[in-house]
This record gives sequence, structure tokens and C-alpha cells, in this order.
Amino acid sequence: MLGELERLVHVEGLRPEIFTLDCGSLVGKAGELVMVNTIATLRIMAARLQELGVKPEFEVFDIGQLFQDLVKEGLIDGSPLIQICMVWATVYRRT
Repeated sequence: MLGELERLVHVEGLRPEIFTLDCGSLVGKAGELVMVNTIATLRIMAARLQELGVKPEFEVFDIGQLFQDLVKEGLIDGSPLIQICMVWATVYRRT
């Protein structure tokens, strides 16, 4: 797992207008890939994005992930951008 600042190295070079901050921890590829995003991780990444002049866009999978503290702490300039991801589960039944 890469540290917070290591995960932003490409942002330093590219300087996009916005960059997605996933507000939750994710497990992918049948458990082979794990990305941990604690509130401390998001604080460090938000502060670095702010230094770079890159606007974070929060990718939110659960209402509990709306970390308004980052806005209150001054780590987000202007109005926050929030993308709410809806996940649909399909239930398969054996007949």
C-alpha cells in the first residue's frame, strides 16, 4: 500500500483541475487490492491537493462518508464537489 503523498505524485506532475478522493476504504480484485482511506488519510491528501491548487471531488459510497470536517477545517477551498455512487446489488436465485 502506498502512503498518502505517494498516491498523489502523478497529480503533482499533471496538475488536473479536479482529483477524486475516495471517501471509503476499498477492496478489489477478489481481495488482492486494498485501498485504505481513513479520515487522517483524507486530511493529508486534501491538504496536499490544496497546496497544489487541485480541487478535490469526493467520491461517496455511503452517507456516513460525507466528511464535512474537512470543509470546516479549511482543507477544501470553496464549495465541495461530491459524487454520490449508487451501487445496485443483484440477487441470484437457484431454481
